[in-house]
Amino acid sequence: MDNTMSTDIDFMQFDAIDLHAHVGIYTGFKPFQARMFNADAGEVLQRARDCNIVKTIASELGAFDPTPDRPVDVDAANERMRRDAEQHDDLWFYTVVNPKQSGWEERTDRILEHPKCVGVKLHPRWNFWSVEEHGDRLFAFLSERNLLTLTHTGNAGNEPDRFIPFANRYRGVRLILAHIGNSETETFDLQIEAVKKSTEGNVWTDTSSAKSMLARVIEYAVDQLSADRVLFGTDTPLYSAATQKARISYAAISDEAKRMILYENAAQLLA
Repeated sequence: MDNTMSTDIDFMQFDAIDLHAHVGIYTGFKPFQARMFNADAGEVLQRARDCNIVKTIASELGAFDPTPDRPVDVDAANERMRRDAEQHDDLWFYTVVNPKQSGWEERTDRILEHPKCVGVKLHPRWNFWSVEEHGDRLFAFLSERNLLTLTHTGNAGNEPDRFIPFANRYRGVRLILAHIGNSETETFDLQIEAVKKSTEGNVWTDTSSAKSMLARVIEYAVDQLSADRVLFGTDTPLYSAATQKARISYAAISDEAKRMILYENAAQLLA
C-alpha cells in the first residue's frame, strides 16, 4: 500500500462513520470535568456534522459506574440511548452490557431487536468486572448472535490481549478493541499487538484515544495491521471529534487507507 500523504483530497470533508462515541452524563466526573466532558446527543451530533461525520454510533455515559460500590442502572441508560437514537437520523447505538447484573442476556436480546442498535458495548474498567471471570459466558452469547462488540481496553485488568483468547475461541463475535495507543505504561502498541494475536480475523482496533495523537502511532498501526483492521472512533464528547478526524485526514498514510479507516471498514461491519 502506498503510504504517501494525500495532497489533493480534503479528507476533513470526506464522509466518516464514528464507531466509538458517547452521549449523556457520567456521574463519576468532578464538577469541572462534567462541564467539559458530558454532552447531550444534540451537541455530540452537531460536532460530528461540523466535520462531516455522517453516522455516529454511541453508548450512554450514564451506563458506567462511578465507583465499584455505586452501580448505576444500566438498563435505564440504555433506554435513554435508544430514545436519543430514535430522534436523530444520523445516530445509532450500542447497548451496554454489564455481565455482573443478573438477567442481562434477556434484556440485551430485547434491545438488540431495535433497528438502530448495532451491537454491544463492554466497559469492564468502569463497570468493574473481570474479563477472565465473565469472558466465556459473555463471549458465547456474543458469538452465537454474531454481534458487533466494542470494548474499552488499555487500563490495568483491561489490557487488550486479555480479550483475544475469547475472540479466538468464540469466532462469531466481531470485536473492536478500543483506543489505539492507550495503556498505563509507556507502551503504545498493546492494541496493535493484540489484533496480531487474533487467529479468526474477527478483531479490529479503533483510533479513539488521546494517544492516537502521538506522532506515528496511527501510521504504525496501519503499517503493522493494514488499514482494514483500523476503525475510526472519536470517544466524543471526551475528545474533540474534529481533532480526532484531522488525525486521520492528515496522517502519513495513503488515500486508500484514509477512506478505509474513515468510512469503508465501518460500513462493511454495519452492513
